[in-house]
Amino acid sequence: MKKNNPNSFDYTEKEMGNAFLDYFKLNDKIPNIGFVKRIYPEISCQQGRPDFISINYKNLTFSPELFKNIGLVGASILSILKPKSPRSYQYLNQKLSYSKSSIVKYLRLLIATGFIKKTSQNSFILSKIIENLEIEIYAFELKINNPKRAIFQAQQFRFFAGRSFIIVPPNQTRNYERFKPTIKRWGIGLYSFDPLESKLTVSIRSRKGKPLSKQQQFYTLSRVYNS
Repeated sequence: MKKNNPNSFDYTEKEMGNAFLDYFKLNDKIPNIGFVKRIYPEISCQQGRPDFISINYKNLTFSPELFKNIGLVGASILSILKPKSPRSYQYLNQKLSYSKSSIVKYLRLLIATGFIKKTSQNSFILSKIIENLEIEIYAFELKINNPKRAIFQAQQFRFFAGRSFIIVPPNQTRNYERFKPTIKRWGIGLYSFDPLESKLTVSIRSRKGKPLSKQQQFYTLSRVYNS
């Protein structure tokens, strides 16, 4: 990659993505994010395919790879169950649009992983493992141009991610000025990244929040640890 005209791009989005991944490998702490343990490229989620996803967790008392096999059915079950309000199999069968055999299969799997418990009344509750779960999903979208598309994607990522970020070349942040109200309303972070200098700068700080869909959050974890 060669840097000539500062108003043009001497790299592709793919090259920018590769440089961004290298940046993560060399920097444990990211501005406005903090410590980042690991980053995963191009995970297909229910609402979008971020260029990168990062998983950060606190006080984890189990292997996160237990999420690997829960799939969409398991994620749906986890999103419905409560820690103190038991739900019967009949209730789950009414709420979920999956076959009875699939629901039974994933109930057994979730019990085996310790994610849920079966009560003496043959109902189901979330275990302490899931009740106390502190996992944050960060989603990153790299764009050389097309601000409207970038913002739309970052909005979609908020369904499963606690934070979503748009990463653009330094000379592109000005194109997001008119979209600032939307970006801030959704808590989206806007960063400039120079792949030639390996420099990441905060333009608009992200705002941490809960994912809009627990089901999508759990399903994304399944996809990440299946990758």
